[in-house]
This record gives sequence, C-alpha cells and structure tokens, in this order.
Amino acid sequence: MAALQRQSGSRILLAVMAVLGCVLPFSVAAQSPEGCAVAALRGPAMILRDGNTIRAQAGTALRGDDQLVTGRRARLKIACRDGVEVTIGADTSISMRMIGEAGSASRSIIDLIGGILRISLAPQFQRDRLELRTPTAVAAARSTAWITEAGSASTAVFVIAGEVAVSSPGREHTVVLPAGFGTDVAAGAAPREPVRWGPARVEQALQRTDDP
Repeated sequence: MAALQRQSGSRILLAVMAVLGCVLPFSVAAQSPEGCAVAALRGPAMILRDGNTIRAQAGTALRGDDQLVTGRRARLKIACRDGVEVTIGADTSISMRMIGEAGSASRSIIDLIGGILRISLAPQFQRDRLELRTPTAVAAARSTAWITEAGSASTAVFVIAGEVAVSSPGREHTVVLPAGFGTDVAAGAAPREPVRWGPARVEQALQRTDDP
C-alpha cells in the first residue's frame, strides 16, 4: 500500500503518557453500551478515555467516546455484538466516539485518525450502514469487508468482499468499489476511479491488518 503521511503510533503513546502522567488499569468486567470490546491484542495499545490513558487488554469493554492508539508492530481486534469486527494495524489511531451517538440514525461511525485498519461486517449487522471517516474520505457499506489506510494528505481504500461506496468531504462524486478494487483519495480531491490492485499491494495490506 502506498506510503501515507501519518503520526507514529508509538510517539502518540509516549506523548499521551507524558502529558497525562498516568496509566490506569481497567476492569474488563465493565459493560459496553455499544456491545464492543477488545477481542484480541498483540503488542502495545492504549485507550484514551475521560482524560486518562488505559492499557488495552483482551476483554476490555469499549465506550462510545473512546480513542484507541496502537504502538509499533501492534495489532488490536475489536468485536461488537451487532456484527462489526475491526482489526487495527500498528501505529494507528481511531476514535469510537460516534458509535453510540449514531444509534438514532441507524449508523455506526468510526473515525480513522491515522494508520491502517480492516473492517468486516457480518450478515447480521443490525444498522443501515457503517461509515468510516478519515481526514480525506468517507467509506460506507452495509455488509462487506475492506481495508483503509489514512494519513493527513490521502486515504487508500481496498475492498476484500462486497461493495464499498467512497466519497470525499465537500465533493459530490462517489465511487463504488467491488471486491478486488481500490481507490486513493487526496485531500480536497474526489476519489480516483476504481482500479484492481496488484497482488503485492493487496498482500501488504492484508499482512498489516492480520489478526493479533
């Protein structure tokens, strides 16, 4: 996958810990209003919540205002009761803050602040659609699997199964990606027309978002 400008997840972790000056343990017995939890984890990852930094661990329940940050060589998998699975790659930051608030609109919303992740929606996904937002693009789907990498200047989207609609904030043009195709979206520009990704680019994206 083409290199994208993004902050290092490891640097984000260090900066957050330095500013807050604390890392709090978190009880895995807590219940998540959105029914999402950390299903598996490899390497360092943190949850930013209410001004505190929490070490992520398998079983940690997630809230609708959480931000997750993975470190170098880390993988973190989130599983939700409504059929959403998110695998976060290394040096990645995502915000879960919109999931609970989007319930009345029957949408789940995830913000990919920077880095790479893979999303899989099961057939039992209970909402009208899931939206993945990045600084330069919006990807939406109902039941499918796709990979997105985002930086401040561009976003790349690749579809593993199903179809994904990709648009750019402030632009009317939308492209629909079938399985095996991808697009790149530069800041302030419309998505490029779908192209079939080569084996090397696909393999790299899959490896960077494999299960923990």
